Amino acid sequence: MLDNKDLNTIYKFNILNQNGFFNQNSGKIFFLESNNFVISTNQPYIKDIWNLLKIFKKICFRANLFFCINSNNFSLIKNFFLKLESKFPNLKIILIPENILKKSLQENNISHLERVICKFDPEKKFSNEFIYILKKYLRDKLFLLTNLVNYKEINNNKFKNQSRNLGVIVHARMSSTRLPGKAMLEINREPVVYKILKRFSDYFGIDKTVLSTSTNLKDDILTSFIESKGFEVFRGDEENLARRMIDVCLKKKFTHVVRVTGDDLFRDLQSIDNLFKIMIEHDLDYIYSDDLILGCNSEIFNLESLLFIDDFCNHPEQTNALSWFLDRKEIFKILEFNHNVSIRPCVSLMLDEKRDYISFLKFWKNNEDFLSSNWKYKNLLKKINQNLSIFSFHPSDVGLLKRDKIKFSFIFDF
Repeated sequence: MLDNKDLNTIYKFNILNQNGFFNQNSGKIFFLESNNFVISTNQPYIKDIWNLLKIFKKICFRANLFFCINSNNFSLIKNFFLKLESKFPNLKIILIPENILKKSLQENNISHLERVICKFDPEKKFSNEFIYILKKYLRDKLFLLTNLVNYKEINNNKFKNQSRNLGVIVHARMSSTRLPGKAMLEINREPVVYKILKRFSDYFGIDKTVLSTSTNLKDDILTSFIESKGFEVFRGDEENLARRMIDVCLKKKFTHVVRVTGDDLFRDLQSIDNLFKIMIEHDLDYIYSDDLILGCNSEIFNLESLLFIDDFCNHPEQTNALSWFLDRKEIFKILEFNHNVSIRPCVSLMLDEKRDYISFLKFWKNNEDFLSSNWKYKNLLKKINQNLSIFSFHPSDVGLLKRDKIKFSFIFDF
């Protein structure tokens, strides 16, 4: 049985076997009645190709896949396919060279494709069936290869019943380099990390809000305190954040995650609702904002993106900086959300240094009742402007500046 998650992936491709195209009346039997499939798509995200291959791996004992892909990132996709042999041993993947596909489409001629298939199968173990498929369904109709005949299915309500579970994972540890032990620093008689967890759990529910920390002995005190307050704590590798998050998601059955750091006292919670709604409507892998005061913006990503990073990143120990891996528009479907708010004050509400902690103590003392309530961002702005002298100046834009192409790379990048 194909679930809605599988269908959401399948409908991003044209998939053709000896019996015709996969369509809304097809089911799992489509993948069992043949070993040979012609697959085409236009400008795909690499993560979606990976998801499709996982479906074939799950259903088919073995399969030969003939890919016709039109993409501005063809070289990267080609490198991606070259790295897949060990991950999908039951699949034989043939990627039509970019120049051959373009020539075939221009001439509306399948003979170029036939020659490629025969080259890969000199003993004719599967090429005859592929040639049959091409002649029966694509002769003089090669435009079907890059016209996504099923693409409308992605944007309608067909998959609204797909199970989605948004969780909040707060990451904190005691070994911060700039401000050691900041997670347990107290503001208004409560540790910072507990304030964050309590605020998110009041809004999203305690069952949807967990703490993620490391197995480092220094984090024992943090773990014990948070568990005593009734929150779940998940511990894992100190540097491999992606793996820690995956373990939490699988245990808690989260399909989507809000990543929160242990110094995010001032996240705009209502904004997260808006981000998640748009994420689901547009079938996004990653959504983020960067136009609120620093420390108020949020990001959400799906479990599939984390699994992809875990499977293909070169340096899992660098995944503490997950945004560097996710900000790849050729791999993931991403969107920067704009709140259309007024110009933000040049202050930071991120607890990075001792001066930030001193500012927060003063700000909290002056606005205790307000900050203890379910405040709204527009009202926070007013409070900030009334207390500007408390905060240190901070650059107005500290977004993604320049990616280190080695540290934050995937195995198919080079």
